[in-house]
Amino acid sequence: MSKSEIKYSTDLKEWLVELRKEVIGLFHNLYLFKFTRDTVLLPNKDKGLDTTYLLWILNSSTTDMVVTVGRFCDVCGDSKSMVKFLHALKKKDGGRAFKVVDIDKDISRLTSEAPCSKIIQFRNDYVAHTAKAPRPNPTYDELFKAFEVISDVMKKYQVVILGHYTGDFTPTIQGNWQTILTKPWVTPRIQRTSL
Repeated sequence: MSKSEIKYSTDLKEWLVELRKEVIGLFHNLYLFKFTRDTVLLPNKDKGLDTTYLLWILNSSTTDMVVTVGRFCDVCGDSKSMVKFLHALKKKDGGRAFKVVDIDKDISRLTSEAPCSKIIQFRNDYVAHTAKAPRPNPTYDELFKAFEVISDVMKKYQVVILGHYTGDFTPTIQGNWQTILTKPWVTPRIQRTSL
């Protein structure tokens, strides 16, 4: 192996490590989304409370997750997406060194097969732009399945490139982060009466 091949291998490893950090961030956001939906919104939606703010939080985090899934599956420009990583890996040594995996199949899973293709289309048509013709929105189940595809692909290439599996992507959140939910966020205004 030449020095340039070793350097390229190091670049691929560093690229994969950076992608792994982004996947952890994605699963962190998914965890907080599900917690907010299942623990705060759903138990309170039929209690006559105005859920406008909670729905805004969930819609904003949904948009963020859609954009992030799209970023992993992106093939445009000079992005450092998972798909671009796989193309670079395939290009290295003509892909001969990585016969244990089907790189083309994984690229297809991330770009042209459901659920990722549907999430990408939604991102392009509704999040980044306004589509001329409406298409059906993906379901949350499809969004969560796209997360599973990204997780499966990432786990596979961690073993192939790094030589080991580094564990699940759902992080353990340190500290008592739920304290914010036990305190009033808005203090009542003191009513002043005119004298």
